[in-house]
Amino acid sequence: MNIIELRDNSIVLIKARKRKSFFEVQNHLTIDIPNGYKSLMTDSNLMSEVHHAIRHFYSQDRDCLLCLSITSVIYRDILTPKTNKKYLKSLVKHELVNALNLSSDYLIDYAQVGEITLENVKQSKLLISAIQTNHLTEILNFFEKCGLNIKKIDVSNHGLIRFNRHMQFIQPIINTVIVDISSKQIRQFLFESGQFSYHRVTKVNLDNDTSNNYMLVLDAIEKMIQFSIAQGRIKTVDQIQFIGFPLDHDSLDQFKQDLNIEVKLIDLTKSIHFKTEADPQLLYALSMLYKPDKFKSINLMSLYLEINKKHDFIERINPLFSPTLAILTYFILTTLIILVIKTNNANQTINEINAYLSQESVSSKMAEINVSTNNTNKMNEILTELNHIQTVLNKIPRYNQEMIQTILNVTSESISIQEIRYSSNLIEIDIETLDSSLIYQYVILLKNENYFKDVTYSKYERDEQSGIYKSTISLSLKELE
Repeated sequence: MNIIELRDNSIVLIKARKRKSFFEVQNHLTIDIPNGYKSLMTDSNLMSEVHHAIRHFYSQDRDCLLCLSITSVIYRDILTPKTNKKYLKSLVKHELVNALNLSSDYLIDYAQVGEITLENVKQSKLLISAIQTNHLTEILNFFEKCGLNIKKIDVSNHGLIRFNRHMQFIQPIINTVIVDISSKQIRQFLFESGQFSYHRVTKVNLDNDTSNNYMLVLDAIEKMIQFSIAQGRIKTVDQIQFIGFPLDHDSLDQFKQDLNIEVKLIDLTKSIHFKTEADPQLLYALSMLYKPDKFKSINLMSLYLEINKKHDFIERINPLFSPTLAILTYFILTTLIILVIKTNNANQTINEINAYLSQESVSSKMAEINVSTNNTNKMNEILTELNHIQTVLNKIPRYNQEMIQTILNVTSESISIQEIRYSSNLIEIDIETLDSSLIYQYVILLKNENYFKDVTYSKYERDEQSGIYKSTISLSLKELE
């Protein structure tokens, strides 16, 4: 099967097939794009060169799967009350649009990556992805000009989860963080006892300075570990595995010393057999070769085609609501009333009406009116479903302006808020102060507010040069009454 993985600064072409217990990669080619893949849409010379390379690599079979590993894809992990599947799709879209203030142009899909029970309530664990529809159209148009037929579109974060679900390369009895480093971002995935929990993306700009790159990666991993423990769901991270490794191998031992955690490169030799040079990062794209399982998966291509069909349908029915039809409908009704009033012979009236309605032009317009009526009935059904969705949404905690104002109002003048982050039902606040006792006082004040279910803070650290104490406060939101 042909697979393409689109990355921020490269395109990876893959020919592979799924065996019984492993993947066989016959060939793969990486095309570097130093100025980013978006330059393919504007640089005609570059576009021509890449088109030629793709056509040469896929000289026969043009059906292809597409895996997106680009930073323009938005991700979000959420827990939502378990509900009917037909409501869940609208609920997910509503939640993401409101949380991130997305425009209606975004294409939003989700995958169910697990289930948990919190306080005797079943929750669905979801990974949501979103990309602008116009942007996806540009990408698809580019590959269409290469002569490729894209059959399915997945995203890389979902690929890693599916890969582990089938291959189980992560030990089920420990907590593991998977770290994937590229020049533009550091992706980290927490697996609690072998099961995916959530992910975290840190945007970076790695350069030729090895020592600077090491500190950027170390800082990102430390924040991931602190955030995981602050949530209260785990007490420690037991192991870190790197997918590929752009730093020198001495850095592995350095990470082990600085983090005091087992650190190693991920071993996929049993899962992937390469006939050419090995590349462990191909696991994202190769996961697309798995057949659908019991969990809801992401397929942006299917959603993209579905939306385009709806747009075509709307364009077809728009003429039904034109002023011309309104005038014609008024004319028909007026004519019928006049015919009834002007005649005293009921039989003659009925015959005249039937003769008029049997005309081909009138029958056609009446059929169009029936279509309009059916569409109105469907809209009423949608409104009923939206009411059900709203009932579920009303229980989900919200992060709003009033809550931000509450956090700021109880802040002492001697405490400096450096950053506020929000994920699912958890708020993180990075603070700095010269008086360490103010940290605990601030936590107590926040606990007294009615918005928060729990308030904790990480062990504070003191900067020896400035004397400033730094800490991170975690606030979990209450469900709305």
